[in-house]
Amino acid sequence: MPCVCVLPADTCTILACAVCIEALHRLEWERLHGPGTFLCRAAAPRKLRRACIQDDILHPEEEGVESKKMVLLLKKIKGMGGIRSSYAPPPAPFLLPLKSWRMYRQKGSLTRERAVHLLRTGGPYIGIIRVSLLYHFIDASVNDELVYRWVPPELRTAADVWLIDALVAGRATDNDICDLISETNGSHVIVCYGYRHRGGELQILILDNHAQTGPSRWIGFEELEKVYVLRVDPLPLDLDQLNPLPVYPISGC
Repeated sequence: MPCVCVLPADTCTILACAVCIEALHRLEWERLHGPGTFLCRAAAPRKLRRACIQDDILHPEEEGVESKKMVLLLKKIKGMGGIRSSYAPPPAPFLLPLKSWRMYRQKGSLTRERAVHLLRTGGPYIGIIRVSLLYHFIDASVNDELVYRWVPPELRTAADVWLIDALVAGRATDNDICDLISETNGSHVIVCYGYRHRGGELQILILDNHAQTGPSRWIGFEELEKVYVLRVDPLPLDLDQLNPLPVYPISGC
């Protein structure tokens, strides 16, 4: 998976889209031209973020995005020509286009078998999950055996209060605890790019955007509320044939 670009906290949705689209283009290109031949990287999508805020698709004070607005965001990315790429050596394209997408829902079209099949055949996809304070302590690079699993909604707050109390040993006020829980709980958008079976449980490997390297985390399959499977067309061999229009808004918009 590519490196993660870090922007303000309200941009997990945009960053997940950027990372996923870059990864899909990398897979398509290197499938045709060989490993290590794709030189482009998704640039920090600041202009896309500004455009989405202008169009009321995203709000700076909110984390994540509603399902309806997720579709609007994908339409915005497609309408703007794709995700902007960083300045790699020529002939790197300016934009990495998005062709289409499809949504699968937990307790509906998203089954364990389909989640695995989509990863095996289509590459990484975008996932929407609900997180609590416990989620932020999961890091596959530190402990590959730790897995973030589903906690009943009525128990999430109690579990967070217990964790905070264990960490701060009574040094936090009730208001501090409530503020911390409010800041760390809610909808979150990530990139799913791997899986494994352990003890009959399907576990999904995800890439987050809280640091330059992710981190990667293991979650239980049941944590996925929805996934969006994106599709891209392979870039032409002669990248001069790639029309970058429509282009991003003028800087400062």
